Amino acid sequence: MTGGSDGTLVPGQLIDFSLSIDVPQISGDSDVDLRVEIFEMPLNNTAPNIHICGPEILSLGSDLQFSNASVSAPDASPQIIHANGNLGHVSKAIFDLGPVETVADTSDSTIQMKFSALALRHLIGNSEHAVLSGVAVKDYSTIIINKATFTANAELVQFDATANVEFSPSNLMTNEPSSLDIKLHATHPSFKMVIKVFNPNGFDALFNIGKPTIVNLGSGYACADLSDWEYKPTFSRTKNNYGKVTLLAPMLFNVDQNRNVEDDANSIDIKIPVTAMPNYAGPQTLAVGVMLDEVEVWSNIFTINIGEEEYPAPSPVQPTVSAKLITPHIYGGSAVIYELTISVDPEKTVHLLIEAKTSSDDVSAVTAELIDSGLCAILPVHQQSENGGVLLVDLGKCTNIDSSKSTDLKVNIAFHVSKDIGQSETRDVDIKISETEVTGLQFTTYDKSYDIGEVTAMGSSLGFSEYEVLPDTEIGFKIDVTIPPTVNDVSMSIEAYTNVLLSDVQFQICSISVQNIGSALPCMKSSSSSSVHNKSSSTKELEDMIKWDLGQSCPGSILGYSNSNDLSIKFIYRVPNQEFTHSKLNIIPAIGFYLNQESLFAASQNITLNTEDVLGSTTVQLSSNNYALTKTKPHIVAYVKDMDVESKDIAVLKVIVKIQPQTRGHFIYKFNTKSEGFLSTCRLRVTHIGSNIPCGKEPTGYVDKYSSARLNYIEDGSAEIDFGVLTNWGEHEINYDLYPDEDAIELLGFLRVTSPDSTTKEVRFVHEIASTQQQKLFNVKPGSLTNYTSNLNPVFEEILEVSNDTRTYSGIPKIIGLKLDVPAGFSNQITILFKNPDFETKEYGFCDVNVTKVGDNIPCLNLDSANQIESNEQDEPEGQISYSLYVQHYEYSQKMDENYILVEVTILTSSETTGDISLEALIEETQETASITLNLETPDLATLGRESDETFDVSYVETASQYTVIPSQKIWIPFTVSLPRFAQMPLILGFLSPSHYGRAILTVEDVRFKRSDVLSNICCTGPKVDAKSVYEVTNAPTTNISTFMQKDYIEINMGYVKNGHYTLRQGYELDDHSKFEIEVLIQGTDHQSAAQGSEFPISLAVKSRDIIAVTSQSILISRDGTGIDAKRSVIIYESVTDDLEAEFVSGDKIFFTGVLSHSIESRAEAHGMARLVFLMPRWLTIDTSSCSTNYSLSGECKVVSTNDDRQSNVIEFYGIYFSSYISLNFSIVVNELNVLPAGLGIMDSAIVSFVQCTMSSFSGYPDSDETPVLCGRYEHNSIKVKSPACNHRFELNECSVTASTAISEDAMPGNVLTDDETVWTPAVRSGKVWREEIIFDFQKMTRVSKVQITFSTIGYVLPNKLSFMSSTSGKYWKSVSVVEEAEAQTIATFDPAVYTRMMKIVIENQKDGQNKIGIKHVSWEGCPPDSSEARMENG
Repeated sequence: MTGGSDGTLVPGQLIDFSLSIDVPQISGDSDVDLRVEIFEMPLNNTAPNIHICGPEILSLGSDLQFSNASVSAPDASPQIIHANGNLGHVSKAIFDLGPVETVADTSDSTIQMKFSALALRHLIGNSEHAVLSGVAVKDYSTIIINKATFTANAELVQFDATANVEFSPSNLMTNEPSSLDIKLHATHPSFKMVIKVFNPNGFDALFNIGKPTIVNLGSGYACADLSDWEYKPTFSRTKNNYGKVTLLAPMLFNVDQNRNVEDDANSIDIKIPVTAMPNYAGPQTLAVGVMLDEVEVWSNIFTINIGEEEYPAPSPVQPTVSAKLITPHIYGGSAVIYELTISVDPEKTVHLLIEAKTSSDDVSAVTAELIDSGLCAILPVHQQSENGGVLLVDLGKCTNIDSSKSTDLKVNIAFHVSKDIGQSETRDVDIKISETEVTGLQFTTYDKSYDIGEVTAMGSSLGFSEYEVLPDTEIGFKIDVTIPPTVNDVSMSIEAYTNVLLSDVQFQICSISVQNIGSALPCMKSSSSSSVHNKSSSTKELEDMIKWDLGQSCPGSILGYSNSNDLSIKFIYRVPNQEFTHSKLNIIPAIGFYLNQESLFAASQNITLNTEDVLGSTTVQLSSNNYALTKTKPHIVAYVKDMDVESKDIAVLKVIVKIQPQTRGHFIYKFNTKSEGFLSTCRLRVTHIGSNIPCGKEPTGYVDKYSSARLNYIEDGSAEIDFGVLTNWGEHEINYDLYPDEDAIELLGFLRVTSPDSTTKEVRFVHEIASTQQQKLFNVKPGSLTNYTSNLNPVFEEILEVSNDTRTYSGIPKIIGLKLDVPAGFSNQITILFKNPDFETKEYGFCDVNVTKVGDNIPCLNLDSANQIESNEQDEPEGQISYSLYVQHYEYSQKMDENYILVEVTILTSSETTGDISLEALIEETQETASITLNLETPDLATLGRESDETFDVSYVETASQYTVIPSQKIWIPFTVSLPRFAQMPLILGFLSPSHYGRAILTVEDVRFKRSDVLSNICCTGPKVDAKSVYEVTNAPTTNISTFMQKDYIEINMGYVKNGHYTLRQGYELDDHSKFEIEVLIQGTDHQSAAQGSEFPISLAVKSRDIIAVTSQSILISRDGTGIDAKRSVIIYESVTDDLEAEFVSGDKIFFTGVLSHSIESRAEAHGMARLVFLMPRWLTIDTSSCSTNYSLSGECKVVSTNDDRQSNVIEFYGIYFSSYISLNFSIVVNELNVLPAGLGIMDSAIVSFVQCTMSSFSGYPDSDETPVLCGRYEHNSIKVKSPACNHRFELNECSVTASTAISEDAMPGNVLTDDETVWTPAVRSGKVWREEIIFDFQKMTRVSKVQITFSTIGYVLPNKLSFMSSTSGKYWKSVSVVEEAEAQTIATFDPAVYTRMMKIVIENQKDGQNKIGIKHVSWEGCPPDSSEARMENG
């Protein structure tokens, strides 16, 4: 070994060596293998710090003959060994030359080699290092060693690095390719370099990012080996582009000793292809970062404006193509792989449309794979098909973005050789790229026999084996498999399974993946099969078995490719938290690798599961599987485009949570936890969970009971997602950025921002996970929304809620969707009126209106405030329903689907309705309409819904305290009915209350659907649906009771019910959504069995066809009240009559309608004879023939009249219970007994009623069950009865008459009592007109109804006014009546009669004060004191 000598060594120093090996004469009979090793060796326990660079065989002596066909100069490739697994740092190179012999003399049997040794950056001062070469000759046991020793002379030096942008486009058209050009200067003697390109805000669909390419290395760089560089592109979520790329150079070496950061010798020119993707017009950003030895030395954010104009697609040109066979050893059944180098001229485009075929039946084309895209702007396309034996693969179009140099692409094309092919067989293959044919491609199979070889496999845990296994925690392990080139044409498969015998335990396989498939396994890469998930038994609800057919092996032998025949299989599963029957479970999950259906390898784990504990939400576990990973705290960051917002605006946050690798914990993400009421969550959803978190689930779609992910919106405007237990199985440090990579959970949150006043306010937003918090500050400015309305283009579409059956059946709910296309800027309240235009002839009902699908551009549609109004009365439906909601458009996404709202209306026809029915919708604000016609079919009820699982369940609703009822109290008792997810089934519900001795202990009064906190997907069971109007409801007594009007059973026949899956279309369906809640109204009785503290059940039976499910809710009886009010019966009689203001006379019948029932404060029932007693005057009696009631089978009342002093009438009933609502219709006859006093005028006649009954004795009241007591309060009615008139003439003497004056002794007042020619004439006075009066004293109180006055007209005048006044004493007078313009015969009638002792007639306004007035006669009529009527009135 020459070229290197002992001496000093500094970082970055390159030493060249040459090696000459003289091979002695070796006969062909000798079995001699030759092996050359070149390596470094630290001499004083220091770390390796010398890189072996460029080992190469320069020449092989002509006298040497090698059996290994791959041994040739300079193509022989050594086996490379890296120092401590550090890619890029080669510590040893091995040339295994295999069997060798000398064919002549030894004059030309020398092997010439060269290599270099390079000192690395971290060389330690004064450390000693050696570079050695060795030659080993097998069988001869000959070892020859050469050695060069060096002493390090290293000082601590700070090395500089910088970069600048050489070019970046400011504008790109849609689909236009370009590049980002960067020049990096680094003075480090050796370094690892990482280049990352991504959108800084994590929006990965904006650009397609190509492979960062080193287009020029400065002269100071040596030993550059690009084969070890790792290029990692990451698909965007659209799968249409690469949204993030990483280029890792394991080691670069700079031998320039000047270490000047500005010197071009230290420069690296980097070019990154980028292509603008469609649908993202506007300014968009890309970030580029460069790290050297894990330290970021440079980063930059590029802003590129994407235009809406489409880039004109360039016409493809024909490329230059060359091919190289990279699998020299070809066996029967193995792979033949050609590496194609495709050269694309500057700024030209080549269509990578590949055709591969062969004319031989024993060779077939398998696949084509793009290995290196060079400087191509190319979208990730791989479309493969086969046509007539020709393999067609489209890898997309490559545009060389370099304007000065051509670029080379690498494509591997694989062929499969039949296992039956012989040795030394030659075959031709044909390959064409676009229209360019690659000619002269030929291979020959190996000319010697070979051993089949063995597949090797090794299993290992993925981590966390040091922790106790708890429910929901994940368990994972892997198998590393190596398939040598000689194991060919065997079928391969994987099976993964858990304990089949634990039939009552649910397991879930989260993922099984085949990773890192080596490039020498093309048949596996081309396999289109995927894993098949199954359930191990019928008792399993989750898929706990996986079988994966990996297809046929056709391994190749690729020279210079490490790990090209390897693959890894990862298997991860969990035991969800569930109802376990044992505290400890022994679990043995296993994974097997099969060749030709025979097990090659099986890995299993014997695990004990502790079912009595769970992983707490504050604990994060760190696996010891990877000592380099030490962090446990997750990373959380949010991106907000604009922190300055106006009140009522919508803000969008993109949140990235990155779980540290090899950690697990119970993670709960809390969103908007301290917004002080000024922020409210409109929508929160998970948009990405990285592949390193395989058991993580998005709380979207159908979330079963075994899924730990739950989304919860909180009343204060916050939201949270409980992810349950998550494990990150990653093996590398996380990237602290906004990119949603394999370690990330990405969330999208929409907030409504409000400002409390007219000032700008700083509003704090806080979010957290696992005690890691981040906050953002919004500047909220005053503002208000401006209403803007535009067309919504409503269109009806049918909803396939159960299956693909689009038919509409009579009597079965049908869901119809109204799709609204909300335009940009829309902001207004809208009201949708759904209407049945043919309601008169085609009746159907509306029972549900739900908003389901809502695009991201309408994120703050408040479903809770949506107003559903039925414009019809329940008993007289008008065939329409309206629905109002506030719609505000927010421009978040450019996808058309994100502008849609789907409003679903559920209709229910009667089973008799057939033919076509129509449905119309009107948006009142825009006056837009939509309509649809549905054809009703009669369902086959014998088969309808039979294909779905008809198992269902019913349960009572658990509460914190037991339901308690006191006598007469009514309470609603809720029950839950659970139906299958795809239910379409008949359903009948029956509620039954307990009874004893023929009486109900609890009665059932009503039924209704309950407004639950959990949404229900069961059609027509919402709280706005009146069960009695929509369904057939029967409330009746069973044969268990004999009491009148008590009901102990209520049944609701719902016909066919359907699970409409509204919440699934809303995006978040739970098992709880397949339930509905129904309430039964019960009432407590005072049954003698219902003692204090006793309990009785209310039962619910649910029937579907032949299946019945039953449950019951226990009701506690409370009777611990004190005092009579807690024990007494309060029965009220309320009645009305025809007209309370009417005046009734003798012989009239007054019709009464009344209801007899218990009041709300009643606490006891009339269990025996009950009497409704009426107290009223003797002139009022009940007409027994007219009394009717609903409380007897005949409908007749039992009326009993009594002759006691109270003049009572009684209606008797047997038992008046809390459920009793007794109607009474009867007539009261006026003066049927002819006892009504006459002359009394209008008499207010009172009717007083009360109930007397016997009731059960509790706590000493009443004295016994047979003691009659007052059962309620007195009720009062009053009617007006008109007494007969009294018209007897009064007989008075002249002493009873006095007057104010008399004109003479012949004209005294007593003259008016005689009907002759004598008169009473008052004095005539001149001057002022005088009032004259005449007074009659009847001596006793009496009733006066009429007076007749006769005036003399011969010689007398008539007064023009007469006033009549009454008095009981003669001291105080009361005006009774006035007569204007008296006549010769004047009659005054008093109605009602005047009850008085004295009457006075006042003469006023004499027509002529000088003329006389003469009254001949005055006759009074009424009830004189000595009449029979007067005597009856006075007792």
